[in-house]
Amino acid sequence: MQVEAPSKLTMGLLLAAAGSMAFSGKAIIVKLAYRHGVDAVTLLMLRMVLALPFFLLMAWWAGRGKARLTPGDWLGVVGLGFCGYYLSSFLDFWGLEFITASLERLILYLNPTLVLVLGWLLFKKRITQRQGVAMAISYSGVLLVFGHELGLAGPHAAWGALLVFLSAVTYAVYLTYSGQLVQRLGALRLAGLATSVACFFASCSSHSCSP
Repeated sequence: MQVEAPSKLTMGLLLAAAGSMAFSGKAIIVKLAYRHGVDAVTLLMLRMVLALPFFLLMAWWAGRGKARLTPGDWLGVVGLGFCGYYLSSFLDFWGLEFITASLERLILYLNPTLVLVLGWLLFKKRITQRQGVAMAISYSGVLLVFGHELGLAGPHAAWGALLVFLSAVTYAVYLTYSGQLVQRLGALRLAGLATSVACFFASCSSHSCSP
């Protein structure tokens, strides 16, 4: 009996589900690491250093046979790497010192709504009524959970939530401005190069904060 191969939609849904679970697991691991007294800067540096060889390999693999980057391309890669990977990750890790992993996940999943808002502000892209209703429901749910955590953790929860929200904003900026570079370089090549740049910034910040 021949087994049919999964459709592209089924495969896409499975990959998206696996990615969501892995994405959610990061916050739990970070919270566990904080129990051992490590700070956000050091933890981010360790994460980046361990991942750097994979990022470099990804950039090399995706760039085989492709044209070299122009100075303008490198400027874009550095800017996107700093904003979308280093700054966003740093704010996220810092915020996790003050709020639970569940609230952090909820805030970060507001990212698509922030991309919509940036598209409206910067490029005059219209937000449809259906999108507006979805945004209202999303933010209402986050505010409900935030209010509960604020009652338990106090002002620290507000500060942590703000840091994580800023993390979502900086990554939304990355997504908004990365379109042209993705078309020029390809998604894998840009991600590999930008995350490698983020590793450099993480290493520099760790050295500057060390006694």
